[in-house]
Amino acid sequence: MSRGETPSFGVRYYHYRVLSTMILIDPTREYEKGPRGWKLWCHMATDDLSAQGFQELHKMAERLGLPRRAFQEHPRHPHYDLSPDRRALAVELGAEQVSSKELVRRCSLLENPQELS
Repeated sequence: MSRGETPSFGVRYYHYRVLSTMILIDPTREYEKGPRGWKLWCHMATDDLSAQGFQELHKMAERLGLPRRAFQEHPRHPHYDLSPDRRALAVELGAEQVSSKELVRRCSLLENPQELS
């Protein structure tokens, strides 16, 4: 690849998966009342709760077109909410699909995330 050339989508995907923290997303669910008037959304979080892990999460959100202010510093599990179209893009970019329970278990700031069950 020559200097200044944009890598193909596949190259960026490979690069992201090899060099980055694991980004997790749970299934899209329907909620009575949601952010920005949404009825369907899911959560995106990281299982690396270090500063570097959150930096990777914010990079992924930026690639999805989410502003930093959309980050929810939830006391139990910091995350972003994603619409179904952004969820699909996150999967294409390498996010791992897990259950909601698994996301909370792996991404919880609590010492015992089973308290949330």
